[in-house]
Amino acid sequence: MELFLDFIMTNGIGASILIIFLLLKSQKRNELPQKLLVVFFSMLLLDLTYHYSAMHDILILRYFTFNFNGVTALFLGPLIFLYVKSLFEDKPNFLNKNVIHFVPSILFITFISTPMLISLDRGKMLFGYLDTIAEHRHLMFLVFDIVLVLYSIYTLMYFLRYRKTLKLNFSNLSEEDLDWIKYLIVGVLLIATVHFFLAFYNIFIEIDSFETKNINTISIFTLILYLGYHGISQSKMLVPNFLINEVNFKKEKKENYLSNTSKEELLQIEKRLKDVLIHEKPYLDENLTLAKLASSIPISDKKLSIFINQHLDTTFYDMINSYRVASVKEKLESNNFTNITLLGIANESGFKSKTSFNRIFKKETGMSPSKYKKSCLK
Repeated sequence: MELFLDFIMTNGIGASILIIFLLLKSQKRNELPQKLLVVFFSMLLLDLTYHYSAMHDILILRYFTFNFNGVTALFLGPLIFLYVKSLFEDKPNFLNKNVIHFVPSILFITFISTPMLISLDRGKMLFGYLDTIAEHRHLMFLVFDIVLVLYSIYTLMYFLRYRKTLKLNFSNLSEEDLDWIKYLIVGVLLIATVHFFLAFYNIFIEIDSFETKNINTISIFTLILYLGYHGISQSKMLVPNFLINEVNFKKEKKENYLSNTSKEELLQIEKRLKDVLIHEKPYLDENLTLAKLASSIPISDKKLSIFINQHLDTTFYDMINSYRVASVKEKLESNNFTNITLLGIANESGFKSKTSFNRIFKKETGMSPSKYKKSCLK
């Protein structure tokens, strides 16, 4: 069992370091959401390192990671919430205004974790209250797990609420493209739930703490591998930083927005929209947003969004990608693009990733791009 755990820990540590390296290497490394992700994986790395040092009795490494191990559950909840929140909000001094979420973690490190570490080094408790905390440490960690569960649930609700607005504003960002973030939140929620029940069981049943740590270590390792694998393979994983610059995600009352617009005006808006799409081909811009399209008509982005949703009975995302699919089909049926790959044609038509191109094309035509290309050649 120890050999298996050793394998898991070393691979988990290596995977964490690789993910952090890729995050720091990314062009978006200076974005706040990116930095928060680096801190998130760093916390997981330090937690695994602590368990590794404890297992192999590496005293210096254990001392270095002691504080991080104790505060992980208390720290991850606010961290995940602020990471998701930073995707949709671009406010000055964002961290300063939300630092209150980390006050419990700071207090824990200052008054409990650090004095406990010094006490362990000296062989006796510095303060009397540390003995009480040590006796009831399982209860304390149970509270930390409850905090993490509540933060994870609230963050998931927050994310799902705002994710619905994506198709209304972005032509190359669907709900599916942000599934990685949902899995990140759900993964943390599952680990917190498992840890909560283990801590609860530990209090009343006195389960072997070594077995408890094993389960926690394996769950963290699984989360790191899953998020790393899917995150690296997903083009938009490491934060669509343009989200925070292009859209106001506040809810708008849309029901009667077009009630005072005459039929003639609606037809005029439709004509201008079609003229722009046909002649200027803005859909070829892979980063086209609702705001950019609205400025070229011109019309307010809110009014254009509601016009597309209510009058045309579609979404901005679906409308733009239908034009992109038509552009791909036109190129595939032409003899001028026979030497260009399918992905090249997709990129020239405004698609940003192979995955979304294949999914959208099949949805629009009922067949895969390669199958459609073969039918054109025949």
